[in-house]
Amino acid sequence: MSENTDTTIDRLRIRIMAYMQRHQLSRRQMAARAGITEIVLRQLHKPTWNPRAENLRRLEMAMRAPLGNGANQARLSAYPHRVP
Repeated sequence: MSENTDTTIDRLRIRIMAYMQRHQLSRRQMAARAGITEIVLRQLHKPTWNPRAENLRRLEMAMRAPLGNGANQARLSAYPHRVP
């Protein structure tokens, strides 16, 4: 596979970074929304990023979920598994 080949992970990586930038989310906030550890997103900016399939699924689900309002969002993102 050549370096220029656009893989599914590359496309998803770019989508995640764009989503985080658009919504001004830190790695920590994005990880909390997805219910994963921040370590998973540490290498996100590198083309060699290769997370587990389960983490990719969680990140995709997090990007589909509504963000909510500002004050509520900070509280909810810290506890994505809890329902208010």
